[in-house]
Amino acid sequence: TDAPPTAAPPRWRFREAPDLHQWIGALDGCDACVGGLLAAHPELLLVPAVEGGRCFDGAVAPCVAAEQEVAVVLRFWTALLEGAANKFVFTSIDHLLHLLAARSPLLSSLSLQALASFARPTSLVRLQGPELQPSVPLFASAPPGTVERILQLARGWGSKGLGLGLLTCVHADDFEQRALPVGAGEVRYEYLPVRVSTGGPRPAAVRVHLPAATVAARTVPELLAQAITACTAQHPALPRERTFALLCRIRLAHAFHARV
Repeated sequence: TDAPPTAAPPRWRFREAPDLHQWIGALDGCDACVGGLLAAHPELLLVPAVEGGRCFDGAVAPCVAAEQEVAVVLRFWTALLEGAANKFVFTSIDHLLHLLAARSPLLSSLSLQALASFARPTSLVRLQGPELQPSVPLFASAPPGTVERILQLARGWGSKGLGLGLLTCVHADDFEQRALPVGAGEVRYEYLPVRVSTGGPRPAAVRVHLPAATVAARTVPELLAQAITACTAQHPALPRERTFALLCRIRLAHAFHARV
């Protein structure tokens, strides 16, 4: 496609509901391509694809060519899955979940679009009425942790009790952030580590706080590296899903200060 990188993927033009059984070869090739790129360039992800993997910070420059190749595959998946039938044939959800934590915001956004296309019923099914719409086995066939990652992405900047309700966030002028609550745009994350043994003492809660001034002055990889250091200083083990939850909060807070 000749569309710019930030443009929405084109609609599928060959048929309204392509049968994914006819695209198994292409889907297998795309799956192998993305898997090989993530294995060869782990710096594309801020959260490692496997438990215990290394979290990359801003010190490692990402491979631009690899990012572009992954973006092409994600756009293809989004366009193909938009109106496809037999979506259970698609088995690359694990790659999409990994890429939700991509270092590039574009790859993260494209992976979320592909997941949405996979979960969305075809136009023909929607016309049959909501009571007749079959549920796409997104969660039944997906790897463990799929629902948790999607729910982490659904979090907002704060609650109505903090003065950051939906109405305030929609109507507030981004250029007049001084009038917003003090806690706006900062990162506060807390979790309780898993107890090592049943008879051992209960570990203390791990707390991370990144002030709004720090969030506005640094990049997302730098903020994540700082937060991980703060977490591991309190408890040596930081689970991968906790890292992803921390990344989601950092990206939300960082976007709060954006002027776009």
